[in-house]
Amino acid sequence: MIRLKSVDLKKEKVESLVIPVCEDKNVFDDKIIISLIKKAKKIGEFKGDKDDEVIFYNLPEVKAERVIFIGLGKLEKVNTEALRAATGKAVKALIKKKLSNVLMAVPVAKKINMEMTSLLEAMLEGAYLGNHIFDK
Repeated sequence: MIRLKSVDLKKEKVESLVIPVCEDKNVFDDKIIISLIKKAKKIGEFKGDKDDEVIFYNLPEVKAERVIFIGLGKLEKVNTEALRAATGKAVKALIKKKLSNVLMAVPVAKKINMEMTSLLEAMLEGAYLGNHIFDK
């Protein structure tokens, strides 16, 4: 089931937290998420480039078993399709790993020059499409 909810990252226990990351700009206001992104970017293999991904396990800052950072690329190229694709890809990958309790961090709409409704619609569509499994 896909649903939209607000949570306290320090209290909400979840299997997987997915955080979309821009390469060149911060798109979040939450201090915990910002500190997690800084930690991820300290690793040389993750910069936030389009399709970059890195996973951390059991970070003390949050009650998530794993935190998955997915790169969106440069902010100027982030649009609804980029968010839809990144969200769908993340959901599809988590399904393959048989993980079902997923929390997706939503960027601040103003920071990516979008209306909140467009941003949420794109991410929810991506999650829905990524959640689809064709089984003949």
